[in-house]
Amino acid sequence: MEYVLNKPLSEVRKTLRPKWYRIPIDILLLRELSKPSDLKGLIQTIGHLGLWICTGFFSFYCFSQELWIGFIVALFFHGTVGSHFIFAHHELCHGTVFKTKWLNVFFLRIFAFFGWMNFHIYKMSYSYHHRFT
Repeated sequence: MEYVLNKPLSEVRKTLRPKWYRIPIDILLLRELSKPSDLKGLIQTIGHLGLWICTGFFSFYCFSQELWIGFIVALFFHGTVGSHFIFAHHELCHGTVFKTKWLNVFFLRIFAFFGWMNFHIYKMSYSYHHRFT
């Protein structure tokens, strides 16, 4: 592996052939499962944001009542839910969550803000990444 790391990418791409595993699934079923949907997208995004807000309120409540064990548990769940903003950000950058384009853009900006990510830079670096994978 060290030998590959020392070669320039243009040289590595000529010989590197990864073995991808393809799940045996009917192409029509895969297309049906991959269709963007405004309703399903709203359920997922509002659900994620709602869960994050609820865990935040619960964390604040436990803190204000000095319920320290509950606060630690609530804060753990709040952080766990919040750390998953980047995954929504990824799919929203692809524009595959909502059928309506402006909903993808609107929620992309929300999830990028809460995930502390710049979606312009992410889109640029991600498109560069896909040039080689």
